[in-house]
Amino acid sequence: MFGNSGYRQKKRRLEVKLTEEQIAAIESGGRTIVSASAGSGKTFVMIQKLVRAIESGVDLDNVLAVTFTKKAAAQMKEKLRSAIIEKMAVSDDDKRAALKVQLSKIGSADISTIHSFCAKLLRTYFYAVGIDGTFGIISSDDAAAKEYKARAIDGLFERYYDEDDENFRVLLKYYRKKRGDGYLKNLILTSYEKLRIIADYGKLLDGTAELYTEKGFVKVVTELEENAREKYLRLAAEVEKFASDFKSPRPEYAAMLEDIRETLLSAGDLSIFAPQQPLTAKRKPVDRTDIEKLNGEVFKKFKDDLTALYKDVRGDISDAETEEERFLKSGAVAVAFAAVLKQFDEEYTSIKRDENVLDYNDLEHLTLALLKDEKAKGEINAKYSCVFVDEYQDVNPVQEEIISRVGGENVFLVGDVKQAIYGFRGSKSLFFAEKFDRFDGGDGNALRLSSNFRSSDGVLDFVNKLFGGIMTEQSCGFDYSHGSIMRGGGGYPEGFGGAEIHIFGKDDEVKSEPEVYSVAGGARGAGHSREGLAVLEIVRRELKCKHYDLKSGEWKDTSPGDICILTRKRNKSADGIVKALSDAGYPVSGAQEADVLDRPEVKQMLDILSYIDNTEQDIPLSTALLSPLGGLSCNDLSKIRIFSKGAYRLPFRECCKRYLANDDVIARRLRLFNARVERLRDISEVLTAAEVIDKILEGTGLEAAYAAGGGEKLKNLRRFAAEGDGLSVSAFLNKLKGGSKIAAPSQASSDSIKIMTMHASKGLEFPVVIIADICATYKGREQSELPFDDVYGFAPRYFDEQNRLTYKTVLGRLVSDKNGREELKNELNLFYVACTRAMCRLHIMAQEAPAYGRLDSLDASSYAKLFDISEFPHDAVEPSKETAAAVRGGVMLGEPDEGLRAALAEKFMRGYSWADSVNLPVKSSASAILRLGEEDSLFRPHVLFGGEGETGTERGTAYHRFLELCDFGVKDEEGICKELSSFTESGKLSEEQRGLLNAGELSEILSMPVFVGLDKLRLFREREFLCRLPANEIMDTSATDGVLVQGAIDLLAETAEGYSVIDYKYSVKSDAELISTYSRQLALYKKAVALIMRVDENKVKTTIVNIFSKRQINL
Repeated sequence: MFGNSGYRQKKRRLEVKLTEEQIAAIESGGRTIVSASAGSGKTFVMIQKLVRAIESGVDLDNVLAVTFTKKAAAQMKEKLRSAIIEKMAVSDDDKRAALKVQLSKIGSADISTIHSFCAKLLRTYFYAVGIDGTFGIISSDDAAAKEYKARAIDGLFERYYDEDDENFRVLLKYYRKKRGDGYLKNLILTSYEKLRIIADYGKLLDGTAELYTEKGFVKVVTELEENAREKYLRLAAEVEKFASDFKSPRPEYAAMLEDIRETLLSAGDLSIFAPQQPLTAKRKPVDRTDIEKLNGEVFKKFKDDLTALYKDVRGDISDAETEEERFLKSGAVAVAFAAVLKQFDEEYTSIKRDENVLDYNDLEHLTLALLKDEKAKGEINAKYSCVFVDEYQDVNPVQEEIISRVGGENVFLVGDVKQAIYGFRGSKSLFFAEKFDRFDGGDGNALRLSSNFRSSDGVLDFVNKLFGGIMTEQSCGFDYSHGSIMRGGGGYPEGFGGAEIHIFGKDDEVKSEPEVYSVAGGARGAGHSREGLAVLEIVRRELKCKHYDLKSGEWKDTSPGDICILTRKRNKSADGIVKALSDAGYPVSGAQEADVLDRPEVKQMLDILSYIDNTEQDIPLSTALLSPLGGLSCNDLSKIRIFSKGAYRLPFRECCKRYLANDDVIARRLRLFNARVERLRDISEVLTAAEVIDKILEGTGLEAAYAAGGGEKLKNLRRFAAEGDGLSVSAFLNKLKGGSKIAAPSQASSDSIKIMTMHASKGLEFPVVIIADICATYKGREQSELPFDDVYGFAPRYFDEQNRLTYKTVLGRLVSDKNGREELKNELNLFYVACTRAMCRLHIMAQEAPAYGRLDSLDASSYAKLFDISEFPHDAVEPSKETAAAVRGGVMLGEPDEGLRAALAEKFMRGYSWADSVNLPVKSSASAILRLGEEDSLFRPHVLFGGEGETGTERGTAYHRFLELCDFGVKDEEGICKELSSFTESGKLSEEQRGLLNAGELSEILSMPVFVGLDKLRLFREREFLCRLPANEIMDTSATDGVLVQGAIDLLAETAEGYSVIDYKYSVKSDAELISTYSRQLALYKKAVALIMRVDENKVKTTIVNIFSKRQINL
């Protein structure tokens, strides 16, 4: 079921009949690019073209074939091997001998991933780029890379603090959160990964300052206006379509629509800063008859939707002068960020050089640097007379430049712009589209493969209709209806197959009571989602059907292994589907990527490797001795320990050494074990970790032991070993530190229903495909505070320091707009990939069939809003009685006795009387209990003061410190200035804090009523407390247990009436907001004071002092 190409019929050689498109691609010469639709046999075509080249005299030593996964590269080699063997079977002796030579070269041929090719070049030409040719390779997200990045950024920040770096101070000012630099560190690390996909990212960083000029502003605004013009024209086109379909006889509507169209067309000619005109000044006519009212509602919805999209084009852009000022001032942040990124790059590169490792981005950038050396480039070009690239739509900017420099006159590029789904990795389908147009214009051969050999006619008809409507020039940069329509390959019976959309409805919000038959609430059948039950119903239907098998040309019963469920993400939806299927007794694989490191056999091998690497470890030694490598039992280990009785602190490894004085079976096995380990330690100096694991398996009996029972354990060990390829044992162990995960090999395809993400399904095919809820949103919230574009770089917001607000600049809007359009392309492509995995039948799940408006697809947030579900085959699916019974573990023979059910529940399912006490903390802080301190950002977006928005971390801290030290009897500015000088000279206030304090403001604050007379009272400043309070009084619980609460009160004054708690805040929030946020905190402080001081709560008063607004709030 898992063929990587639609051309499965090659196994029936006599029946293979190439299409004209395939023949044209195979016979093409020179530079060729092929746009290959899903299931069109592109890999088969590439292999046949390569075989043809070999037959014509090309040596495999002079061929470069690049793809983007190790699995795909291995499959390509295997298919090439099979194709050559087939050719040998029908060739004469001389030709057979020549083909045999080429067959022997397949193992060492340059048919690999782009990174393997880069690594090979760099190990050959290491001297040309100034590196050590024995370098190791790390992934940017493995434990070693994370450690090196942490070292780099920690060292960099430490230096910045010591040197008081100006750029660093700028960034800390705006990106410090929670009173620390962790957020800024993470921002740098995530931004660095985005940056590295750019071919010359150093030049991009260096040119940052040049962008933030008047000339740069004009450039950005020009492109922003071009985008706005395109949007206006698109809206005008939608108005024209609506007008042609709108069936109202009233001329007023036609006049309004024409007026709206003219407004949209003229809007595109205006400056982006010009105020928008109303879409129309004409008023909607009064509708009297039912038909008029119905037409009026249709018109009103369209106009309302159109108005929203019209206003969104300009958004909240201000006037030109204001926007230019914000753009230019944001440049200081952009320049500082670029400088810090460049220095981080240098620091990280230096650490990797010291460790002699390269990451995958390094492989690409160093190869590109090598190819800029004309001598090296000439030698490489001379070596590779033919270059083949598969999945060309997935290249990133660096890879594109590498391929362009390596490729000569014989280049064969294959891909499909509709299957470019890795935009989040930096892949750009734009390169494929541009090169296809260039070759089509005479710079080479631009060909298409349109016949689909994978899917049935019913599936193809559905897919062509669906994507013919949503993949358009506006949304994707090409029109699916012109050039991308797929034709059936003719392998299926005529008219076979089909696709349907299933509406399953919303889940009930009320949680159901547990079933009587329950174990800790985990009863089978309890809590199933409607989608899970609907998918189960479809699965049950499918398992009663047959499907046509292309390989055998026969009808076959559909089995669980023929069904695959695809989800957009691993989420609650997927969990609900898995639960329903599992509870019904169906095997499900791929629901979660299991980690082979959690498997006992892998843990055992990991301990053996650890012991080989370092023999001074007791736990790995014990594990190794209990394995076939040692051949001992737990009783044997006990005897070894007992032999050294009395030496309780003696390490177990020393106990083993002492036991060697004996001459029994255990001692002989210990000697044999030591000899084996020494031999493995010797060979580990020259072999990779993968090769050492092979030696352990072969020489100890482990391989035979783990091959039993279906061989799943051996598969896990092979998967584990594959991760150690190219690494020493020590390097492999270091790589696995820090939470690494290795996905377990998938279960056999014949025994389980598959569930996987749409991304993971790329390259696979299944007789039956079920796509999970298409109503689920695929849009996340806006990505980073620093959106990135490969032309303009990072686009920081403008920070209004006076009002503590942030604004998106014109560059930020432009970059967000470009990224949004790219996201839509990727989502459409992903949906296309998911649909085209289906061979025989396609089922698409939808929670509902949303009312479709013509304009919905322009701002869609889910697949369901991209098209009108009512125009496609659809039904409402409800689980049958048999399906409902299946998830309850049996067949219900009659209605349950509710009285008996209630009696059983009362007797056997009575709730735990102290359930609320179970999860109470023993000790907590006031802020933890009240969930405070989530955000501590200096600024917040200007949008209605959204968010938590505490302000002025440094300034607030400075004022807080002064109030902790000051004499409340001194309120005049002169006296306060003397205090400030005294505090600074004594070191109680830092120079930085002194610079943030204003004596006039402090005088105004100290004159507030709450501070009057405090100098005559007994005061407790910054008084910490620890007390036990009833949980139900301070938390949302009914439990009365005591909880230890710790906290600190800014100021506690003992008054004649009792006590006064004063809490300082420095916030832009209104009084109402502060009361809402902090009233519970002050109530907790009141309880603590009353308890500790042994007074009634009514004698404790609480007040919030907002230093920022100079207001007091009495609670």
